[in-house]
Amino acid sequence: MIFVTVGSRNYQFDRLFKKLDELYENGTLTEEMFAQTGTSEYLPEHYQYKDFITPEEFAERIAQADIVVSHGASGSIMKALNAGKVRAAGLDVWASEPTQNEALYSHPMVSCTPHIGAATV
Repeated sequence: MIFVTVGSRNYQFDRLFKKLDELYENGTLTEEMFAQTGTSEYLPEHYQYKDFITPEEFAERIAQADIVVSHGASGSIMKALNAGKVRAAGLDVWASEPTQNEALYSHPMVSCTPHIGAATV
């Protein structure tokens, strides 16, 4: 099962959820998926979703998932990393830099760069 989570902040991810529906329509995605859609307005047609889920349901979805796709806060990423559901995470945006989240930036499966790091060769 694929678990997609975008957190609870007031950001819409309609393009992501539309693209996922397209991938189901054209047969690229066939595995079961559940999405936590947050404040997005798009209503998926080809997979299960809820706008918000409880912390308990979040933990259950992480446990059930083979793959976790997260655009959520560092807590979501850490839970997926610690459950072994994310092979690696590359992070380049922080609420404040330098980040104070030592558990995240020192995790052995995380690679961090300053935000400009993505623009370098």
